[in-house]
Amino acid sequence: MESHAIGKKPKDPANLIEEGELFLTLNIFYPVIFQKHKDHKPYQTVIVLGSQKLTELRDSISCVSDLQMGGEFSSHPDQAPEHVSKDLYKSAFFYFEGVFYNDKRHSECRDLSRTIIEWSESHDRGYGNLQTAKMEDYTFNDLSIKIGFPYLFCHQGDCEHIILITDIR
Repeated sequence: MESHAIGKKPKDPANLIEEGELFLTLNIFYPVIFQKHKDHKPYQTVIVLGSQKLTELRDSISCVSDLQMGGEFSSHPDQAPEHVSKDLYKSAFFYFEGVFYNDKRHSECRDLSRTIIEWSESHDRGYGNLQTAKMEDYTFNDLSIKIGFPYLFCHQGDCEHIILITDIR
């Protein structure tokens, strides 16, 4: 299909991508708790631009744990729930090269990385000075990342996904 697009421009000029823009291909894997066998395959592959915020990737990741319903519905099993977990628990972080990028866009968001950092400091595991930052303040162009290196996305408190950057163009 690529050959059909060579030399063509989008009809809407707003859809043009600036010259020199980076394209990153990321593979997102099933949550670690669901991986029972050795055949680890990504369930989602996304292409992001270097100029996109980390929050745009966070919002595009779909996970079954985000669709869980909280509450008691046995007396009204046909009633649709008002909220799913993604609406109620918005905290999340990415971990790239010693920095936890926390989603702090909403007032109810917590710093999920705090527990990990405190544990690391109290046990002196040699991880160095782990840092935190707001994911909404950073783009992929701001990161120092490695191709093929496993990174982490954590949400819903303990739902952990491995993220692999497979290509940068």
